Amino acid sequence: MRRQFLFAAALAGLASGSSAQTTMYGPLALRLPASARALAMSNIAVAGRDDDVIFYNPAQLVIARGTSMSVARVAPDQYGGTMSTVLRLGSGGLGIGVNFLEYHVQTGIYPVSRDDILDPPPGSVSGTSTLATLGFAQAYRGFRIGASADYAVDEIGVDRFRNIVGDVGLARDFNRFTAALAVQHLGARMKTNAPTAFAPGTNPLLPAGGIKPPMEATLGLGWVAPAGPLDLTATAAVSAMREGHLSPGIGWRGVVELVERLRGLGPGRRTPPARGWRCKAHRWRRVCGRPGRYRRRR
Repeated sequence: MRRQFLFAAALAGLASGSSAQTTMYGPLALRLPASARALAMSNIAVAGRDDDVIFYNPAQLVIARGTSMSVARVAPDQYGGTMSTVLRLGSGGLGIGVNFLEYHVQTGIYPVSRDDILDPPPGSVSGTSTLATLGFAQAYRGFRIGASADYAVDEIGVDRFRNIVGDVGLARDFNRFTAALAVQHLGARMKTNAPTAFAPGTNPLLPAGGIKPPMEATLGLGWVAPAGPLDLTATAAVSAMREGHLSPGIGWRGVVELVERLRGLGPGRRTPPARGWRCKAHRWRRVCGRPGRYRRRR
């Protein structure tokens, strides 16, 4: 009778640990949405052309431009921010990005997922997840090829879990369409250093040999076209997760671009000519002088 009771208690403890554990892969920093702009597109940016594409497909750094920052409020007491920039380097592109999130989570379990931080129980501890990414891309025979290195770290209470992984990507344009493929979070297991609050003995589901990164492969298609004052963007993708399931998605957006030539326009006024260095390729040669001047070939 006593043995049956102990066996039942052990099963109950395992069941309670199973209910608390929602994932076996980490760190969480690798699974967070990278920016508010990408989140508005259903978190699909494998074929994106903005600087935050470094978090989704490093191959697109060849055509990405600019610098951006965004902040997000995930829950009443959870805040995050993202910064990314892309620099031209020869015929390629160099990108740098940082993603950060502060939250609360139940103590005694790891790895954790986004579901764990969205509804933490009372008495949870504070935690942070940070991702720093450095990537480079180059064009080769019509294809864009890129790779990036990611440093991800989760700090929960007094414990820290970190890993270094890599991403690779490939992309190519077909008229207004862009086909892209990215394989992310390639790396070795993250070893658990006991004794900590999250030692393998405290959670039956925590792998004793280490925690695998949440590797995923994403195949997507993007489309961009102007529509009056709007720049329309649509994208669709399907991701194969390491957990063994597929995650399809689709997103679209319209962006209004402010054109400098519109300055000074009023009723009855004509659009002023653009100012800059102009040159004509046929029968004319470039003149390094005032804008709008041409010199005829002899």
